[in-house]
Amino acid sequence: MQCSYLIFLAVVCTAHSVLSMSLKEISDACKKEYNFDGDLDKINYDDPEFPKEAKCTLACSFEKKGVMKADGSFDKEKDKEAVEEIVKDEVLKAKLMAAIDECDVTANADKCEAAYEFVKCKKAKLKADGSFDKEKDKEAVEEIVKDEVLKAKLMAAIDECDVTAKADKCEAAYEFVKCKKAKAGPH
Repeated sequence: MQCSYLIFLAVVCTAHSVLSMSLKEISDACKKEYNFDGDLDKINYDDPEFPKEAKCTLACSFEKKGVMKADGSFDKEKDKEAVEEIVKDEVLKAKLMAAIDECDVTANADKCEAAYEFVKCKKAKLKADGSFDKEKDKEAVEEIVKDEVLKAKLMAAIDECDVTAKADKCEAAYEFVKCKKAKAGPH
């Protein structure tokens, strides 16, 4: 399971459920309820055309796990409980905890929009520290690389390379490129 998928689950769900549903069951139920068949982990949160169905799927998941309150505000302590239980990497855990604290999304009657803004903020906080936006990397490969074989290898390599964010962004970038080069192999 990719680290970014765990991040999404930690962001969306809490550790102490009032329901007996698993995280995946909640996600699947919410996706079905809002007719969303995409992948919330791979969707671009900076896209101005971010689907309403995806936003509502996020809100549904937050509500089912008790992270979103009836007024559209968030119980940050419940969100932190999820991170504490789900995320094992201590560096990532600390970054998520800080992101939860830093992201102040005011209560909103439009719960779908509030959930989207909360997740978008946390993702932005995580990327600001030297982590990578794999979707933007893929967009660049799609635009620049014309050879279809190399393009396919690079796309797969981007998905496979999980480099932990580092304080030294140059070192993190070097490690990410080195990994992609190793995974894509010679061309």
